[in-house]
Amino acid sequence: MNSAYSQFVSYVSEIKELNQSSASALIVIQNNKIVLEHYDGHHSNIESEPIDVNSMFNVASARKSYLGLAVAYAWISLPIWVEKT
Repeated sequence: MNSAYSQFVSYVSEIKELNQSSASALIVIQNNKIVLEHYDGHHSNIESEPIDVNSMFNVASARKSYLGLAVAYAWISLPIWVEKT
């Protein structure tokens, strides 16, 4: 795994712990290919099975937070310019 992905995985795992979440999953798609697939944690904060590619969760409105995280990470990591209109 390249170092940029390692930092991203570490960041997501750190946020998982800070939020006291039971698990996190991270998929990075680049040029229409999955370049990173990472799963961390368990199905519950109490004794339970580890998560994997087949795990399913009810994430409700959490998608907005993760989309915001992805946009913020891209904003600070990539040369993205926004034109004023």
